[in-house]
Amino acid sequence: MIRRIGFACLFAAPFLAQAQTSGTCTAATLNGTYSLTLTGRAVSSGAVVNKVYQAVGTLNFDGVGSVTAALTANTNQTPGVEQKLTGNYTIPANCVGTLNFVNGETASYVLIPYNSGKDYVMTGEDATYELTGGGGPQPVACVNST
Repeated sequence: MIRRIGFACLFAAPFLAQAQTSGTCTAATLNGTYSLTLTGRAVSSGAVVNKVYQAVGTLNFDGVGSVTAALTANTNQTPGVEQKLTGNYTIPANCVGTLNFVNGETASYVLIPYNSGKDYVMTGEDATYELTGGGGPQPVACVNST
C-alpha cells in the first residue's frame, strides 16, 4: 500500500505547483462533461507487469460533488468492456482533491484540476490496478459539411 501511495504522490507532485487556478478551488472548479483517458497496470511481487488496463470515455462533474463516468475499457484479458461508474469528488481551496468511485467499481484517486478547471489529472488505484489519467473539454463535433 505504501508503494502505491508513493506512486500516486510521485505522479501528482509536478502538478501541485500548477494546480492553483486564478483564485481558490471548489467542487465547482470542475463542472460539466470532460474527456477521460485512463491507463493502469498491475505489477506482481516479482516486479512483472501481469495486467494492463486502458480506457477512454467521459467524466461528468456536477459542480457540487457528484461524478459519473462512462468508459470503454480494454485489458490484456478482455477487450471492449463498457463501464458505468458513479461516485463523489471534493476539491479544497488548494486544488488538490479526491475522486472516489463507489458504484460500478470501487476506486480512489487524487484529483487535480488545472488551467482554470478546463483540464484535470488523476492518479490512484482500484482493487487490481494502479491508474493514471486525465482529460479536458469534449472535442467540438464536426459539421457535416466538413
